[in-house]
Amino acid sequence: MFPIRLRVNVRRTVRAPQLRANVGCYQIVMQCAILMAIALLGGCGSAKRYNPQMYTYDVQYVDFRTDQVKDMGAVDAAGAVSAFRSFPFKEQLEKAKTLSEPTFPTISFRSGGDEAVLAVWSLEPDEYEIYLEQNEEKVTLAVRGEALPIDAIQSFFNGSRAELYERLAKQPGAVTQRGFWNRLKSLFGGK
Repeated sequence: MFPIRLRVNVRRTVRAPQLRANVGCYQIVMQCAILMAIALLGGCGSAKRYNPQMYTYDVQYVDFRTDQVKDMGAVDAAGAVSAFRSFPFKEQLEKAKTLSEPTFPTISFRSGGDEAVLAVWSLEPDEYEIYLEQNEEKVTLAVRGEALPIDAIQSFFNGSRAELYERLAKQPGAVTQRGFWNRLKSLFGGK
C-alpha cells in the first residue's frame, strides 16, 4: 500500500478563489484515493464479499461446548435438505448418552441477506425441534418425523420466512417470541 500524504499550508492566508481551487483539488485527490482503495480491496481475495442471497450453515455435535459450532460454508436449498438428511442425529444421540454434559445435535442455516436463522436439533430419535428467528420474531416447535423440518428448510430457502413463521407459530405446542416493534404493529393492526 502506498500512503497518501496531503500537505496543507495553514500559515498562509488564502483568498476565496484560491481556497475553492485548493478544496477542489483536495476533493479530487480524496475521490481518487477512495476509488483506489475500493479497486484494491475488490481485486484481492482478502476482502469478504457480501452476497445478500448467500446462505451458510453450521453444525453442532453433542461433544461441542454450547458456544461451539463447525462452519460448513455456503449452501443452497437442495444442499441444505441433503445436509439435514445426512446429519448423524441418531449416532449423536447415542454418543450423548456417554457424555456428562452433552449439547443437542444441531444443524443451523443462516441467510446472508436478512440474518434469519433456521435451526433443527434432535432430542430423541426421529423427534426434532425447529427454531426460526427472523425480524425479531422467534418460534420453536417440537415435531415428529422429517417431513416438517424438510418443509421448513425449503420454505426458508425460498424466502417465504414470514409465511413460515406464521405457519410454525400456529401449530399446537409452538413457543413464540415477538420483538417489541412487531408486537406494537400487531396491536395496532399492522402486519
